Amino acid sequence: MNESPDAFWSTTPPELLWQLETTPEGLTSTEAQERLRQHGPNLFRPKKRSDTLTLLLAQFKSPIILILIFAAGLSFLVRDPTDALIIILSLQSYLFCLSFELGNLSSIVNQANIC
Repeated sequence: MNESPDAFWSTTPPELLWQLETTPEGLTSTEAQERLRQHGPNLFRPKKRSDTLTLLLAQFKSPIILILIFAAGLSFLVRDPTDALIIILSLQSYLFCLSFELGNLSSIVNQANIC
């Protein structure tokens, strides 16, 4: 059976430095350039951006949205559709805008190479 490696936070600093093949002073410029050439830059790979319809339909995976839709259906059955419709549309619009903005934020972070 294969032993899993120790988690980095439970490894002693000297052992971690040995595993990373570095020193407390860091890498030399030559070593840093060699590792950059070998492994490439530390950048996030951008995820494929979802289109608007996919984002909208993905909101219906949330249990809270499904519960609210069920509640709206019950409200329509008891002839009180206005309140349920307003809540559902407001919440859905908010979640859709939030998802859209998070997608934009992810793109901005990747372009700026912040992380």
